[in-house]
Amino acid sequence: MRGILLQAGEFLTRVVDGVVESEQITTSMELSDRIGYALQRTLIGLIIVFGVLAIIWLILSLFKFIFYKDPNKKSEEKKAEPAPAPVSVPDPVPVAAAQDDGAVIAAIVAAISAMRNEQGIVDGFRVVSFKRGTNKPWNQK
Repeated sequence: MRGILLQAGEFLTRVVDGVVESEQITTSMELSDRIGYALQRTLIGLIIVFGVLAIIWLILSLFKFIFYKDPNKKSEEKKAEPAPAPVSVPDPVPVAAAQDDGAVIAAIVAAISAMRNEQGIVDGFRVVSFKRGTNKPWNQK
């Protein structure tokens, strides 16, 4: 344990000496040399950052091959099995459509008013629009 601590201390000493030495080098340089040195360091930093991002992207793209299960394989297995016999569904019995939509709207408004009165809500409300939906089977005429 003591040997590891000594090696770590020596490593930190070398790093600090390198930083101090590079600072002394850059302070003795001319402006154009400093700019070139800074651009070189910036380029090295960008290469490191984008290299690490590329490695992360590669690892994440490998996850697709490791953890992704192809749903087409399951469907191919299901296709191989014989399909069950279709169950006959009786035709829906047509319900007599309300001839007067006004009566239906009045019944809905009365039901909402009664419910609001039971809950103690006394302020009024107004029906702004009433549109018949077409995507539900019970809304078709």
